[in-house]
Amino acid sequence: MQLLFPLVFELMQAIDYFLMKQNQDTVFSLVLFTVSELRETKTSEYFSLSHHPLDYRILLMDEDQDRIYVGSKDHILSLNINNISQEPLSVFWPASTIKVEECKMAGKDPTHGCGNFVRVIQAFNRTHLYVCGSGAFSPVCTYLNRGRRSEDQVFMIDSKCESGKGRCSFNPNVNTVSVMINEELFSGMYIDFMGTDAAIFRSLTKRNAVRTDQHNSKWLSEPMFVDAHVIPDGTDPNDAKVYFFFKEKLTDNSRSTKQIHSMIARICPNDTGGLRSLVNKWTTFLKARLVCSVTDEDGPETHFDELEDVFLLETDNPRTTLVYGIFTTSSSVFKGSAVCVYHLSDIQTVFNGPFAHKEGPNHQLISYQGRIPYPRPGTCPGGAFTPNMRTTKEFPDDVVTFIRNHPLMYNSIYPIHRRPLIVRIGTDYKYTKIAVDRVNAADGRYHVLFLGTDRGTVQKVVVLPRNSSASESCSHNNNENFIQKAYRNAAEIVQYGVKNNTTFLECVPKSPQASVKWLLQKDKDRRKEVKLNERIIATSQGLLIRSVQDSDQGLYHCIATENSFKQTIAKINFKVLDSEMVAVVTDKWSPWTWASSVRALPFHPKDIMGAFSHSEMQMINQYCKDTRQQHQQGEESQKTRGDYGKLKALINSRKSRNRRNQLPES
Repeated sequence: MQLLFPLVFELMQAIDYFLMKQNQDTVFSLVLFTVSELRETKTSEYFSLSHHPLDYRILLMDEDQDRIYVGSKDHILSLNINNISQEPLSVFWPASTIKVEECKMAGKDPTHGCGNFVRVIQAFNRTHLYVCGSGAFSPVCTYLNRGRRSEDQVFMIDSKCESGKGRCSFNPNVNTVSVMINEELFSGMYIDFMGTDAAIFRSLTKRNAVRTDQHNSKWLSEPMFVDAHVIPDGTDPNDAKVYFFFKEKLTDNSRSTKQIHSMIARICPNDTGGLRSLVNKWTTFLKARLVCSVTDEDGPETHFDELEDVFLLETDNPRTTLVYGIFTTSSSVFKGSAVCVYHLSDIQTVFNGPFAHKEGPNHQLISYQGRIPYPRPGTCPGGAFTPNMRTTKEFPDDVVTFIRNHPLMYNSIYPIHRRPLIVRIGTDYKYTKIAVDRVNAADGRYHVLFLGTDRGTVQKVVVLPRNSSASESCSHNNNENFIQKAYRNAAEIVQYGVKNNTTFLECVPKSPQASVKWLLQKDKDRRKEVKLNERIIATSQGLLIRSVQDSDQGLYHCIATENSFKQTIAKINFKVLDSEMVAVVTDKWSPWTWASSVRALPFHPKDIMGAFSHSEMQMINQYCKDTRQQHQQGEESQKTRGDYGKLKALINSRKSRNRRNQLPES
């Protein structure tokens, strides 16, 4: 069976996309192709190394040599990023015959267990990779020569194999994560054949090997490792941390049931363990809970407990790095997936916050209120805060004892806006993989998400800021691409115009290359494109309406389009005022001016203004504000009363209710 190279997901089905929650900051864009259409794009290639499933996994992308390294069962592949049609370089690296037979005799699966499943590929230096495989439940590692340059076309194993214990899990179905720092390997895996001893381990080092405290559930409790990254912390390189992302099973206060929580742990790469306590164990290990949840209206949270994948979107400033995570639910009743985004600065704030402490008969977690030893637990030696400490063996005993008993932070890490970026429920698939890219557009920079599912599909999502529009969804169900537009609400403004006068509706797109279209919506009717003519003229600055008519009233949408991307620039609620009414109330001898200046009237001026609608009142107040200030008491009342009849007739025509205060006759 031919296998599609995992860099490109096979797009097999159309997916109806999900609705956004109110005030969500995203708009979603989904593009789907059939396999034949995907081939025509020349963006994917098929490779057939075996008629059996080989469990492909992309384990390393080398941007220096423009290569992608893929691990599989008994094979390692090297592919050219710039030319995916080029035949890949491959190395056949099976487990020994003896180990395969021993694996079968132990009752392991011959197809999915008793082979050398490559799970670690890390760049060791400029010419060699360090690779590890499960080795038929007997992990092995070796060095692989990749050449100094991509053009060398060198890809071969040129050294003997060595034990991979502490570097790769025995069971290929148990995930192994790793990073290489200065020719030292940091791994998260299970270290034994039975899969009961989980550890974060440093190996391949000239210093002493270091690991997590063994069989200590405060540190690790049946973890399932997801990813690992090296992240700077400040300007001093000695303060850098290795972050491990995983999920683990934790017992509740009743100790009767276990719940899955997603976690982040971090350690200092230069940690060499304690001197008297935690010898050859991490003395800088801390962890915190990673929360991705939806808060219901009545208060309780619905948690997406299980972390599936992580992607770091790095920037020039490490503190502004974004951490994208895919989460799924562990509930058998409620099934769904979510994408949450975290600021690295928020993560670091939690690790610099209070420690968790269990207290009371129910072992309730509270914030530790006692004295925090110096240097603060979790601080790296030789960094900005401990420049005089060269190694963790110089840490005081109280620091080592504290971190052994208090590795958990009290506060949890919440996503941006304390809610998921994307939520998907009630589907027959779940998200499993994520990759994020930045795309430059004429009006700014956008984040584009590629979400892989367990059904062999990929969804492409564009993240837009608030008050933006719109999404495009292309489906292969129709012969022609079907485009569905979703418009976000732009800020709506109210603008007034006077009948038979000229008005201007302003709309200026951010990009001069964008084309503009005006839509008009009357009452609750559907929007229709504005018909341009000699009276209604579209300009680069907006819409000019000459001789305004009652039919021009409505909600105007200004839509800008550039490169198939649509955005609502402006929404103008245009209201038309009667020219006769405006002329009367704005006349310098207006009855309103006279009424405001005469005391002891048989009626209140507000009774007159009550004849007009709220929108007309706004316009009248705007015009009359200056008029009241311009005229003083004692102006000619005779002429004012002469115009009063016109106002009375206008009011009577609008005011059908019983009038308690009759206007005086002129």
